[in-house]
Amino acid sequence: LYLQENVISKIENLHFLKDLRILNLDDNCLTTIENLSELPLLETLQVKRNWIGVNGLSDVQGLLDLPELSVLDIQDNK
Repeated sequence: LYLQENVISKIENLHFLKDLRILNLDDNCLTTIENLSELPLLETLQVKRNWIGVNGLSDVQGLLDLPELSVLDIQDNK
């Protein structure tokens, strides 16, 4: 699912995509990685050029809910 460059500020309403394996949220306005626990098959998460990390490691705690995640691209965040 490619949602880059959409001025998204919060990850939400993806719970119905249970089989989602790739999520691209590059170039948005995200500050945290959250609300992904209902995507158990997610393998690839791209969140480049957002605002993640401003509040430290707590901004990425949502990664712990992704047991199948094997590719994470989180470069160039603030």
